[in-house]
Amino acid sequence: MGKQSERHKYRDCLESLSLREKETFDLVVEGNSSKEIARILGISPKTVEAHRGRLMSKLGVRSSGELIQLSMLTNSHCVDCKWACRPSR
Repeated sequence: MGKQSERHKYRDCLESLSLREKETFDLVVEGNSSKEIARILGISPKTVEAHRGRLMSKLGVRSSGELIQLSMLTNSHCVDCKWACRPSR
């Protein structure tokens, strides 16, 4: 599969995420732990883990590292989220 079609496939998958899953995705990609994400979003760490698990399943990835690679591949930013990804540190 070419890079361009791979990007489109993952962009479609990203669009299927709920708003909370998108927020979680962005915060994971930024390097936040589940505990930090829970504090930022005002939810429990267990709920963060549930969102993380669902979004990873939907995107077909198995690790945070793969989420970061996917974010870089698609240059994704969650425009609906107030926690939009910031450029690499």
